[in-house]
Amino acid sequence: MCSSDLSVRTITGGYLYLLIMNHARPPLDEAKVRQAVALAIDRELLVKAAKAGAPARGLYATDYPFSAREKFPHDPQAAAALLDEAGWRPGPGGVRVRDGKRLSISLYATSNWPDLMIYLPIMRQQLAQIGVEMTPRVVEQFLPIASSGDFDLLFRVTHTAPAGDPAFFASDGLRGAGSRNFGKYRGAELDAVLTRMEGEIDLKQRNASALEMQRLVNRDLPLAPIAEVPFHIGL
Repeated sequence: MCSSDLSVRTITGGYLYLLIMNHARPPLDEAKVRQAVALAIDRELLVKAAKAGAPARGLYATDYPFSAREKFPHDPQAAAALLDEAGWRPGPGGVRVRDGKRLSISLYATSNWPDLMIYLPIMRQQLAQIGVEMTPRVVEQFLPIASSGDFDLLFRVTHTAPAGDPAFFASDGLRGAGSRNFGKYRGAELDAVLTRMEGEIDLKQRNASALEMQRLVNRDLPLAPIAEVPFHIGL
């Protein structure tokens, strides 16, 4: 898109779309349910539908040396198997049930990010394929719903490595005592890695610790990185 004196360039600038999972209430207090949700999401399809951005490869944008490089798996069959193991069986209308309760969750997104409005119906369909009923909720502001804790899944859009530091976001958003740990995640191993990073000066050591931290995030799923946020800049 350009004119004689203007061109528009699209870049990813270090911001990510993150899917916070609420560990403080059912059903996402169950590890297998969180894992199933993460496996059901096709990041490649989401980015293709939005026609911008890039699938997340880790907790940080891929431009950083401490970002993970592996693609997140998309495996609906494995997701369904995990729900079977957890006792969630197919029920009426294709929604799984256990002990008379439907496997139903909410997903909140803020209206000021157009990509998320594209993601919501696609993710609803992807989760339905594994028997999870997802209700999309659109709000104007992120912080009130995040602070209330009244959500199952919640999109957060933020820079995960301000000033090129891999520890700041995690200390604030994933540490057990973090002020923005909205999903109420408690991970002693991750807390220990963050405490160690506070005393690390060598960049190679900090990069290695950041990769270790991402492995713990992928295992425990306090959140699921979805995509790198696109920015459109006029020049």
